Amino acid sequence: MLPVTTPFHADHLFSCEDVDRVAAGLSSEILRSYRLRIPIISPATGALIKEGNFESLLRQATHVTLREQVRWDTIGSSCVDLIESDIYEGCTILPCATNASAFVATSLSSIQTKKVAINDILNTTVDTSPPIPSTGRFSDSKIAIVGFSGRYPDAASNDEFWELLRSGKDAHRTIPKDRFDWEAHFDASGSRRNTSRVKHGCFIDEPVCN
Repeated sequence: MLPVTTPFHADHLFSCEDVDRVAAGLSSEILRSYRLRIPIISPATGALIKEGNFESLLRQATHVTLREQVRWDTIGSSCVDLIESDIYEGCTILPCATNASAFVATSLSSIQTKKVAINDILNTTVDTSPPIPSTGRFSDSKIAIVGFSGRYPDAASNDEFWELLRSGKDAHRTIPKDRFDWEAHFDASGSRRNTSRVKHGCFIDEPVCN
């Protein structure tokens, strides 16, 4: 696990020096001895990663995690290109700490050139039949958004939330004392029981418990 405990995918927060600092602890002869054996797609570009060994792959992952945006559009296209090649006859989607499997399954459902078996983690086959095109008529819509409201970290209203987004403000902070005593439950190594490696978060002001 990379030692990153703050908001990420933000090049305005992290520099190349930050990448060097995090990746410094990933260097070892053992990691350099492992070679890539399966295709790995870059979440930033959608292209196949050409790194030669596991150490360089981890450094690339550190750079992407800290400084690059995740491009699901290019990831989906690359997955389709791989599966449509003559190498593969099917695939199984195995999500790991993410709910993106539905998006990947939707992208792969566009494959029409050959019969490809696509299954998600629940072993249910993904429908690869052509989607029904939308008519664009309001009468065919099943959802109508009539309004919204909310309270957000460092923003008590929709207007304040919009201004926060426009300013690019980082709303994360150390866990407030009125929530719980994070120092009593924090362990950076993760070796102690009933502890967490997390001491930061995003919190609304004046929470009300019903």
